[in-house]
Amino acid sequence: MRYKSLVEAGTNFIISLFLIKYTNLGIAAVVLGTLLSNLLVNSWWEPLIVFRVAIGITFRKYIKFYLVSLISGGGLIALLQFNLDLTRINIVESGLVSITVGLIALLFFHYITVLIAFPKDYNSLRISSIVHLFKR
Repeated sequence: MRYKSLVEAGTNFIISLFLIKYTNLGIAAVVLGTLLSNLLVNSWWEPLIVFRVAIGITFRKYIKFYLVSLISGGGLIALLQFNLDLTRINIVESGLVSITVGLIALLFFHYITVLIAFPKDYNSLRISSIVHLFKR
């Protein structure tokens, strides 16, 4: 954790310098460089620390979780955008369809993320385990 700020500052400096030199954005290049360095460093470093220290998960499991979340989240965004493009009926029907599809997609996203990234840790969330609970 002690090197994160140095890595972030170095990344910020390099990106900002590159954007200032090769674009005509001016001060906006520095702001964009700061935003990009925050996204590039903080989006994986801080969750990695939480996963390692607080939850006790290995780096490999974290990367698997991160990639599954990234891919399924991108799919969720694409599905919701596709749904938004299709539902141009009226406001009430469009809202109901969007909310329903959004909730189902969010549940599916969570289910895929947890079960693919941590299959042994969340065995109780499998469909067979849930069905078995209702059969009792």
